[in-house]
Amino acid sequence: MRTLIGLLLILAVAACHVPSTAENESLREKAVPVGTVRLKTSDFTEYGEYYGRVSGITEATLITVAGGPVESISVETGDTVRVGRSLGKINARKAKMAFEVARVNAKIARENYERAVTLLESGNTAQVTVDRSHLSWLQAEDLLLDAERVLTGALCLTPIDGIVLSRYIELHEQTSPASPTFTIAQIDSLRITIGIPEHRRAVRSAANPVGRPGARSTQKHTSGILLQAERNAFDIVGAEKAHGPEHS
Repeated sequence: MRTLIGLLLILAVAACHVPSTAENESLREKAVPVGTVRLKTSDFTEYGEYYGRVSGITEATLITVAGGPVESISVETGDTVRVGRSLGKINARKAKMAFEVARVNAKIARENYERAVTLLESGNTAQVTVDRSHLSWLQAEDLLLDAERVLTGALCLTPIDGIVLSRYIELHEQTSPASPTFTIAQIDSLRITIGIPEHRRAVRSAANPVGRPGARSTQKHTSGILLQAERNAFDIVGAEKAHGPEHS
């Protein structure tokens, strides 16, 4: 019993021990000053320079229907053209003659049909004669449409306003039927395709503020504004402006 009381007194004295002044000074020397900062989340703007390609939303590829030798080329790639302009000639003289023949035949066939209708009304011909004249007129009109398509292809007439994107023919070249000749694109609205490297498409967010490599977004599109474009064989150099969470 006396031994137990002695142990309790020793423990009580140890528990009530107060550090000395020297011990306090030693603790102060080992202390490291710290501060706190309140974090905030906000949008940011990131600029980058990427390479891409400009293409027209509306494009038209001209073809030569009948083919033949290339007689002349009046435009080059990059030229601005207006609807109905002839960009070149491919066996154009023969196509013009064929068109005139088809036009005259259609005119004669129509006049014959109108004459047959007049004779039917006066009782001087049969209905079957009128029907045959009508059929001949329709066939002549169909041939005229074909001849017009051949002439349009031979003169390389553009159906839209725009710029010449591509030229597929060379002077004095012998072209095959249905061969492409030019591609024209409207320039009032353009499609701009810009390639962004994979490591630049890391997600920036509150959970990933620095865009860790390997953190990829499932979005396929990036919101951006084109700041600058330079024409060089229809390639562009653009600066993309993206906003924090939208950047992918």
